[in-house]
Amino acid sequence: MQAYQMDIKKSQAEIDKLKGDIRSVSKRDLLDESIKYFKDRQENDINDDDLNALDYILKTVKQKMTIRLEQMETLLKERKREIYAIFDREDMKKKPYKLRATFHHDGKTGTGHYWAYIWVESKEENLLEDMPAEGGWFRFCDASVVPAKEEDIFNDPVPPFSFVYVDDSLPHYTKNQIYECVPDELKQFIKQDNVLFEQEISMYDRTSNVAYPVYDDNWFTEKTEEYQIEQTTFDDTNSIGTAVGQTYADTDNKNINCSQKFVGQGYTKLKDQANHKIIETSSYASDDYRLLMNFETFLAKSQNQMSLEHLYLLYTVSENKKDGDQSIKEEASKDDEDLKPAWHQYECYLSVGERVTQALYYFVKQEYQIALQLLLDAKRAEADWKTRLMLDLDMLNAYSGIDTISFSPLYEAYGKKCLEVLNKAAFTKALNESYRSRGLEDALRLAHQAHAIIEPDAISNDSTYESLRELWLRFGEQDNSNKLTDDQANLLNTLVMTYLEGQSGQSGEDVNRVESPVFDASKECDDRPLWERYKEMFYQAEQLLKEISS
Repeated sequence: MQAYQMDIKKSQAEIDKLKGDIRSVSKRDLLDESIKYFKDRQENDINDDDLNALDYILKTVKQKMTIRLEQMETLLKERKREIYAIFDREDMKKKPYKLRATFHHDGKTGTGHYWAYIWVESKEENLLEDMPAEGGWFRFCDASVVPAKEEDIFNDPVPPFSFVYVDDSLPHYTKNQIYECVPDELKQFIKQDNVLFEQEISMYDRTSNVAYPVYDDNWFTEKTEEYQIEQTTFDDTNSIGTAVGQTYADTDNKNINCSQKFVGQGYTKLKDQANHKIIETSSYASDDYRLLMNFETFLAKSQNQMSLEHLYLLYTVSENKKDGDQSIKEEASKDDEDLKPAWHQYECYLSVGERVTQALYYFVKQEYQIALQLLLDAKRAEADWKTRLMLDLDMLNAYSGIDTISFSPLYEAYGKKCLEVLNKAAFTKALNESYRSRGLEDALRLAHQAHAIIEPDAISNDSTYESLRELWLRFGEQDNSNKLTDDQANLLNTLVMTYLEGQSGQSGEDVNRVESPVFDASKECDDRPLWERYKEMFYQAEQLLKEISS
């Protein structure tokens, strides 16, 4: 089945290249236009013989394309037919089942997305106006519901992770028939519940329609008057609006954990402010310097809404009562027991950011070996931080957007450039008989570092990794190989095998490490906040990257 699907994808991709699609022009049409162009030219700089020869060549190429296109279309039809017929066997027809739904997921965590193809029976009255008489497939994706075909399911680039089959021998019932089987008591309960739900919606709409100009008053400084406080004796720590947890004593002097839930108009504004900040930061890049600037932005980008609301509620003060300007006392919030776990996560992130800033500093100084090692250190530190976070499900749920915070683009971009520059230097050493052993040793260390910089899933198709592998394969094919000592031959063989095994995902050796340097930037640079240093180093590194890549 998987082999057939791969053939279908490859065939369709080649067909699209030959025929063109909505994003490209057919190659055969380009040939036709080329022939027409040369024939319509009025100049006499092309004689008839040359024109006829060109016409023959272009038509021959077009004919070969047409033959190849027919072959691919035939293969595509055969593979689809074989997939359709793979279960067309008598032993598979003893019990009649029909596929009625497939569920898909894009594979991403945190911000991952789901969609489904579902067969909707025509007997579902008044469900969809465009429902075919015999029923039909529909693609459900959030609020979007569109008609689909069976081919859409087979051709979806993301394979389904789950299927739903229905026993076709079961009797079919209409919605009205099923409704008649529902007990009257349950119907009455549902009606009452619907009435309560409508009242809740109506109350929410009345509250939500209250207009609040942004930062129009000093409402945060009058919390006890603005907020209604409800205390409950159950664990409600995951509900929105739980801002402060306290312990009280009952009549028997036993401690009871209570949660304070803030409600009312003041809380509605608080919630809106947190939502607005989360939406604002969603457009920031994963390595944006503003994430290093303050605790508030980090909480918003990581989608830790409860901690963000807590921060706004207790640590926002009005600087100018007349204009309504406000600021957040982040230093004071560090001692808040409820915010300490969030501050710990932020400090882990700042630690990674410091290493990245150091790496960019040495990259700008063109000390590429130090920069590469610091990038590796930062990548390991980020991976360790997120691994520890993922092991705690409660923390992971609180930081549902943590995957949108990462320095991965920098690890890859600057790490690859360091690898390219350092490999060229190692290659030059290896060409010199006096420095050959040192050059091969450097290259072997860089090969292991390449495995750590480039993601394993991408390494087989990575152009930088491929160019490095080809560089050392060519070295082995040159006359230098005849002048290698036994130790040098072993080094070269290990080097080449390291690249080949890494391409197949089999290399598991540890990266050879050197002691990471201490950041020795100027005192003026050290005195500035981390986000300022990072922003400056990032800009300078980008300029240098463009220069050495051009």
